[in-house]
Amino acid sequence: MSRTPAKGQKLGPGRRAVDKRMRGARRPASDTQEPSAQRAARPIAKAKPGAMIEPAATHRPNAIDLHVGARIRMRRKMQRMSQYALARDLDLTFQQVQKYERATNRVSASKLYKIAAALHAPVAYFFEGLAEPSGEAPIGAGVSPAQTAHSFLMTPEGVELAQLFPRIQRGNLRRRLLDLVRALAGSQTEG
Repeated sequence: MSRTPAKGQKLGPGRRAVDKRMRGARRPASDTQEPSAQRAARPIAKAKPGAMIEPAATHRPNAIDLHVGARIRMRRKMQRMSQYALARDLDLTFQQVQKYERATNRVSASKLYKIAAALHAPVAYFFEGLAEPSGEAPIGAGVSPAQTAHSFLMTPEGVELAQLFPRIQRGNLRRRLLDLVRALAGSQTEG
């Protein structure tokens, strides 16, 4: 009982024109839902008048959450534990561990306590290297060599290098490798 569309009426693929008798009838859910762009721009129900919902794409993780997540990842790698193994210890999915490490999801205090236990680390370990909450600069303010080393060790390359370098048994090879790194670093600052 397919009909041609009335003047000005548009039909999607595989849809039929609605008979005049059916106009008041219940429509499928897909027809009654707002487009996502309109939903996102709608004011928040209990917010101040004029407040708008922020699109999810503009959300940036908090710097502290990023730091804690990176410390979880670094400690997990130092323990040679997979995300799956940590997730199993915490009764989570490995995807949730990924979200904690990337700071997509915040880690609650109780979950951080369990993570610390699973990774054999004190809870304070995950906050090491952060500025004091009072706003005062840490002792020896400025970028210290320890902070630079810590920042490097927070990267995937830093973790891997810290794991592999001690496996080089011969001292002369370690020194030659260090000389090579110094030469490469010097050539980048000069040129």
